[in-house]
Amino acid sequence: MILVQADTACAENQIQTGTTTTAAGSTCYACQTKALTCAEWVKENHSDYTVYTGGGYISTGKVAVLASGTASISQSGTIEFVGPKFFDYEGCKNQETPVLTISNTTQAFISAYNIDIEFDISSMEDPGCSSRFKSCKDYATGTANGSDPSSRFSSCMGTNYGTCNYYDRDTSCCNIIASILPPDGTKNTMLIKDASISSNAAVFKIGTNHTLKFQGKSSVSTSCEHKTDYGCRSIFAGGGSRTVNVIFDVNSSTVVNGTVYMFYSSLMQVSHGARVVIQGGSEAGLFVNQNGYTPTYYGDQGVHNYGTIITDKIGFHAGQLNNYSGSAFSTGSVGVSSSSWPGRITHTANSKIKIGSVCKLTNSQSEYKFTANTSNNPFSGSSCTIQ
Repeated sequence: MILVQADTACAENQIQTGTTTTAAGSTCYACQTKALTCAEWVKENHSDYTVYTGGGYISTGKVAVLASGTASISQSGTIEFVGPKFFDYEGCKNQETPVLTISNTTQAFISAYNIDIEFDISSMEDPGCSSRFKSCKDYATGTANGSDPSSRFSSCMGTNYGTCNYYDRDTSCCNIIASILPPDGTKNTMLIKDASISSNAAVFKIGTNHTLKFQGKSSVSTSCEHKTDYGCRSIFAGGGSRTVNVIFDVNSSTVVNGTVYMFYSSLMQVSHGARVVIQGGSEAGLFVNQNGYTPTYYGDQGVHNYGTIITDKIGFHAGQLNNYSGSAFSTGSVGVSSSSWPGRITHTANSKIKIGSVCKLTNSQSEYKFTANTSNNPFSGSSCTIQ
């Protein structure tokens, strides 16, 4: 606190807080430094962040979202959204978590910290894609001659339709959704930390050299306008390279409303102390499709669980789930989309597994295989608790 005489004004960055009388009888004002607002403090201390306080368009880069609002965002590039609680300043920490509503489709590379993001968009059918989809599928099937028709289909569709999959329907492929898709050629991590992401159409699509990582307490919720053959994908990870990762970090807690689809040689890791709840409803909450290979072929990929996974249903197409000591896995049922290749769940000692109403604490390494024509569930056990 600074005292100034009554005929002297406080400095520009100060406010008058009261008067006092000196021993000599003079009246003085008390001046205190004016507290900066959160926006002022961020601009002064973090000039690398663009401050958003509502409305308009958001380009790429670092964005401090300090008020709720509706905005369109860049169609590509890298965007890092942070809420006020991200900053180490009392005036920011006391603010409520803002809700940013995004109104357009995008394929930007998005990270989010301490913020709620809602994608409120409408899917739009691309008629050019629909005709191309059908001709490419005919081409891929008719000329495969033992080679992978999926690869031929992808080549035929080209980069303009990079969200398409050979196993999709054309309605699934050609309705443009808000794919949150890292740009090709980058080796980056999209980090979701203490953030809530919800959408009527958006999906995190993770490709070659990319990682989607969850930290803290987060959620992802998707209610698709147009579902794919494998349900409403909230997270789709897949590519032709073994560099596609979905990581739930140590001691994180994540809720996913929708399908987590692990395709081809992608890797999902639930780290020690992490908890993942996947609510897929009637669809498979967690689907592992390692593309026709025996599960052991990509055994180091698939799903690796060191923490806790709870899901309505797990589905396999030659997929593999590995549970390690101290982990817990719970599912209401197991589904398999191929009779040729089994789904496989493996365990080390001291891991808990619950399928349906049967729960087991493994005492030694064990393995369960599931095929489309499995008549009996090979899993049996005694009581244990998974919360």
